[in-house]
Amino acid sequence: SSIFPARAAGYFGGTIVGGMVLDWLPQHGNILIAAGVIFTGIASWLIPSATALWQIMALVASSGCAMGLLDTGGNVMLIRLHGNASVEPYMQAMHFFFGLGAALSPLILSQTLGNGTDYAAAFYIFGSFLIVVGSSLLFMRSPQPAPSPPPAPDAAHASRQASPWPVVLCAAAVLCIYVGLEVTYGAFLHSFGVEGPPQLEPEKGELVTATYWSGIAAGRLLAVPLSLKMRPAPMMALNLAGCLLVACAMVVASSEAALW
Repeated sequence: SSIFPARAAGYFGGTIVGGMVLDWLPQHGNILIAAGVIFTGIASWLIPSATALWQIMALVASSGCAMGLLDTGGNVMLIRLHGNASVEPYMQAMHFFFGLGAALSPLILSQTLGNGTDYAAAFYIFGSFLIVVGSSLLFMRSPQPAPSPPPAPDAAHASRQASPWPVVLCAAAVLCIYVGLEVTYGAFLHSFGVEGPPQLEPEKGELVTATYWSGIAAGRLLAVPLSLKMRPAPMMALNLAGCLLVACAMVVASSEAALW
């Protein structure tokens, strides 16, 4: 279980460093994203050769840092490419592919183990794919930040009066809880299904994990057209209400059917 906090700590540091680097070198965002993808692939290749816990934790933390760079860079590049006013469906589509990849990963792992090979083959497959994709990003042009028009005098006065920090802190708190729950649940779902009350076979545990991430991918795909019709606040309220309802159902029921 100590591996997951190591990854989270690396991811936290990577997001902060990624934002600073993008502000420092705004014209080289594609290089930042490419570096994150390539380094994640290299770490995936090295993880099977680790022989001690501290080595795995160091590699996973480094990979998490690279993922933080990638996540921050990807979001910022989308905003630069499509603008603040029309980025919502593109942002939802990008995170749909995140969920799609997370859903396919357990299936690939299950097929790899089913063919008589070990976990290392899956890491090599993922690592090779990431290195190839990351290398191709080096040859793409990075979107540049749009020049900001000078604010009107009334708008400048209003911006000085209204501090953005309450909104920033509230958004940070929501993302901290949401992403923490999402990643931790996905990481421990297989262990809970196999070793917990459902007592599933390992293959079923991997399918349950894939089903969970498939649900996230489907929700994000559905959010693409919804983001064109709904405002952000009602969408967030609807999502939080659904999460609360499912969480209450999971507390009450612990059978295999309820887990699915």
